[in-house]
Amino acid sequence: MLFPPIKRVIYNKNPLIEVICQIRIPPVLSIDTEIPAKFQEAIRKDYPLFKENAEVLVKFPAVPNSMDPALAEKIELSPTSINRKNYEFLSSDENWKINLTRDFLALSTKNYHRWEEFKSQLEKAFILFSELYTPVYITRTGLRYRNIINRTELDIKDVLWSELLKPHVLGMLNDEVLAPKIKGNTSINEISLDDGSSTVRITSGLIEEAQTKEKAFMIDSDFFTEEKISTGDALKKLDFFNENASRLIQWCITEKLHNVMEPEIL
Repeated sequence: MLFPPIKRVIYNKNPLIEVICQIRIPPVLSIDTEIPAKFQEAIRKDYPLFKENAEVLVKFPAVPNSMDPALAEKIELSPTSINRKNYEFLSSDENWKINLTRDFLALSTKNYHRWEEFKSQLEKAFILFSELYTPVYITRTGLRYRNIINRTELDIKDVLWSELLKPHVLGMLNDEVLAPKIKGNTSINEISLDDGSSTVRITSGLIEEAQTKEKAFMIDSDFFTEEKISTGDALKKLDFFNENASRLIQWCITEKLHNVMEPEIL
C-alpha cells in the first residue's frame, strides 16, 4: 500500500471531529417530487429528527461561441432556477446525520469510534436507499476524515509542532525558529491511490479555534473515486478508503503524539 503498514488502533483521545461518506448517483427525480416517507419510517428509530431543506441552483444559459460579442451583450439571458430537496435525518443527539437528495446519499457523524460502527450505519441506509430508489450505478464514492489536533485539549500546550507531526506534513512549521511567526499555513495535496482509480486530497495546516483563538492543526483527508462502479462494489471501495485512512493519520503524526492520544490496539 501507498502508506506504510501499521497496527490498527482506536485513540481514546481522538482528534477526529467528523467523518463523512457520500455516495453519488445519476439523479432520481422522484426524490424531489415525493416525500421519502418509507425511507424515514425504516430508519426513524435511530434517526427520529427530520429537516427538509431546499437548495436553489441558478443556471444561466450559455452564449454560443460563434455569436458576435456585441450582439451577445444586447441579448437578455434569463437564468433558470432548479429547486432540489435535501432531506436530513438526525439521531436524537444530532451527532449522526443522513442526507438524501436526488443525486446522493450521505452519512456523517461527529461521534466516530470505529469503522465497524460507522459502516454498519451506512450499510443499513445504503441497502434501504438501493431498494427504494434502485440506482443503476454509482458516479462518485467518497469518504472524508476531518482531524483537528488541539494541543491544549491533549494537555501538551507547550510542545512544539515539530515534536508532534512529521516533517512532510509540517512544511515550514518544522523550522523551530520560523514556526512561532507563521500566521497561516495550508497545504493541499492530491495523491493517487494504489487501486489506480482513486485519489486522496489531503488538506493540512494551522487553523484558529473560533472560541479560544488558539492555533490548532488540521488534517483533512478526503478519499474519493469518480470511477463508475456498481452498487455492489461501493462498500468494498469504502473499506479500501478506511484502511488507507488509518495508515495515513499515523503516517502524519510522530510516535510522541501517537502515544499522547492513548491508542488501543484492535
